[in-house]
Amino acid sequence: MKYDPNFVKDSLGFDEFYATALEILGMPYHWDGEYDKGSRSFGLADIMSNTQLNHNRYVYLGTLESNGTPLKLYTDGYGYSMGIMAYIPVDEKYNHTVFGIALRRSVLPAYGEVWTVTNVQAVPNFRLGGLASILYAFIAQNMGIVLSDAYQYDGAVALWKSLAKHSSEFDLKVILINTETKEEKEYDGTNIPDDVIWGKDEKNHPNMRLILMKK
Repeated sequence: MKYDPNFVKDSLGFDEFYATALEILGMPYHWDGEYDKGSRSFGLADIMSNTQLNHNRYVYLGTLESNGTPLKLYTDGYGYSMGIMAYIPVDEKYNHTVFGIALRRSVLPAYGEVWTVTNVQAVPNFRLGGLASILYAFIAQNMGIVLSDAYQYDGAVALWKSLAKHSSEFDLKVILINTETKEEKEYDGTNIPDDVIWGKDEKNHPNMRLILMKK
């Protein structure tokens, strides 16, 4: 299934969704640790011009406020990969990239095509406020199932716990899947021990994956 960049036109605008979702999630966690040592594919802290963002490669999702700063949100999803990026307007022509999520479309048996999260990055001032959680919920409501990556940092663990706790308020649910045994169990943020989901030390339990999907 090819990603349709016009999906925003037929869905709740992200800026409106963000305002509603923020009331539900609040500010559930603050990212901490070595989160930006992976892929630099987002070009975080790089400058993007309005000319580039107005190219037909990008779809505008809306403008929101985070930590008192206006952010412009865009997606560049085509085919089997997608990025969602947030930019701070610095003047009438240019913007700084401060936040990004990368996803790829893959197939999960019994569920079909899903969006697998492959990377999340944010500059330090934008690691608070639940933006990633809200984007996961928005994607699950408008674009299909979201599947966790095999490795989770502390921030991602907190993100999934928060989503599981509040998923019903978004008319969503979180399910833990063992990809080897095919066993499944709905997760509410507390009913499954952490070491069962993420492993004990390295947040790495590749057989156990979480999915966020419509009820």
